[in-house]
Amino acid sequence: MTVLLIDSNAVCHRARHAMKGSQLSHNEMKTEVIFSFMNQLFTLAEVFDTNKFVFVWDSRESKRRKIYPDYKRKTKEKTPEEIEFDNLTLPQFDTIRCEVLPNLGFNNIFIKDGYEADD
Repeated sequence: MTVLLIDSNAVCHRARHAMKGSQLSHNEMKTEVIFSFMNQLFTLAEVFDTNKFVFVWDSRESKRRKIYPDYKRKTKEKTPEEIEFDNLTLPQFDTIRCEVLPNLGFNNIFIKDGYEADD
């Protein structure tokens, strides 16, 4: 039995940049990240012939940042366009984690305070 461990934040970030400029939405909510995440999930299921997934997510706080304050430190201010892009795409991460995956019957959804998905 093949079980895939998914770094969900990494897949979401890849999706948000791959779908940049897309106009996908449902009931006035942007859905391009959700669409691309699910598309990648279906591809993985087909390639590895499995429907067994474990989804791991980054927590908001990072123990790495406490040990090394420059870890993933931003060196420049975001532009208004980057802020708008974040505001349209980042909430979709939580929608995938809290609504989409559980509603599809997935129970293996993990997030641990202080850790990133790849820890």
